[in-house]
Order: sequence, then structure tokens, then C-alpha cells
Amino acid sequence: GSGISKLQYAWSTSNTEEPSEWSTFVNNKVIEDLVDGGTYYLWINVKDNAGKLRIVVHHSSLEHQGK
Repeated sequence: GSGISKLQYAWSTSNTEEPSEWSTFVNNKVIEDLVDGGTYYLWINVKDNAGKLRIVVHHSSLEHQGK
């Protein structure tokens, strides 16, 4: 059937190398990951119920000033 079986995200300092660790999205929960200062890219990992996988890197970066 249709629908999403996996929806994950990861912050990374690289926009080319896929992250090794992912976090699962939780409905209605704000993402509040603590990261060190620097430039970060948001990666999204989505898998549908048909088994198709798509990994997307957000091409805009986030400048984070530290914890």
C-alpha cells in the first residue's frame, strides 16, 4: 500500500556524505538537537511502504552559534 514506513532526519556538517546516524521524526515534537557551532545541513531519509527510498539533503545551511 501507499504511505510512509520510515521518516528520519540528521544534521551534518557535510552536504555530500550521508550521515551514519539518523533520528526518527515524532509527530508534533519540535526538533531540539544540541549541536556545536558551525554550518549544518539537514538531511531527510524517507522510505515508502512500496520500499522506495529517497534521501534528500537540504541545500541551505544553518549557522549555529553553539549550545
